[in-house]
Amino acid sequence: MFAKIRPWIRAARPLAFGNLAPNVLFGAALAIRRGAASEDIKAEVALALLWTASLQVVILYANDYFDRETDSKTRTLFSGGSGVLVEGLLDPRALQRAIGIAIGVLAITTIWVGTVAAWTATLALPAALLLIYLYTAPPFQMSHRGGGEWLQGAGTGIVLPAFGYICVAHAGASIPWSLFAAPLLFGVAGNISTAMPDLAADSAANKRSLPVRALRRFGTERQALTVSLACITLLDAVGFALVIFRQGTLGAASTLLIGAPAILWLRFVRRSSVRIIVVHALLALVGLMALVLLSP
Repeated sequence: MFAKIRPWIRAARPLAFGNLAPNVLFGAALAIRRGAASEDIKAEVALALLWTASLQVVILYANDYFDRETDSKTRTLFSGGSGVLVEGLLDPRALQRAIGIAIGVLAITTIWVGTVAAWTATLALPAALLLIYLYTAPPFQMSHRGGGEWLQGAGTGIVLPAFGYICVAHAGASIPWSLFAAPLLFGVAGNISTAMPDLAADSAANKRSLPVRALRRFGTERQALTVSLACITLLDAVGFALVIFRQGTLGAASTLLIGAPAILWLRFVRRSSVRIIVVHALLALVGLMALVLLSP
């Protein structure tokens, strides 16, 4: 029985939840910090995370299905597709049907959230589906054509925090949109970092991810990875600068102290793409925590 279920779990890539959940929790924590929380916080946060898990299944099933012709067998824990179609573990038609079912489950969960929290939370569904469509499906397929970094940033840095905020605050009018600029940049940097290990496969598939564009511009893999790392570093640095900008003197000093590990970035990550993904994820998490703890 488990052997039949295992490919579906693999296609859902449970570790990817760590890329989505912190952003929802960030929005929920902002609502609590600003005194907009309701009385039943635990249940609402749990429901928000359930919605996020349902969204994750839609995202990753769709990515695998629409990338089935270009996916490679080379992958890490944090990047590349699940490989279930490439390795013949699932039939593409079965995965296509599963996407429809997953969207149905997500829609039901969205309605549930709307009844428990606020109906404005249901706007996250069309927003998320539109971003998924633009990112992964023809004719746009911006993960291949370029610009997918910013779509992922918008999804993880704006849609998810706003959804988490509404689930706890029960209102959309008070969403602190200006605080989402930093997580937006962290999301863009995260997309670039997870694209770095796929440089060779993406280049062979004629994708236009930022690392591939850097490879075509500068000619060697080492230069492409260096440029990609520089972009990640810049995005993270600007993200932290925005955190500092939002705070007073104490907030600036505290954020600089928390973000000090960023100074060691270029020294210790070297050329290890997996290490870059992990370090960026930790820095992004620190940035989100700083925004919550130091927000006015």
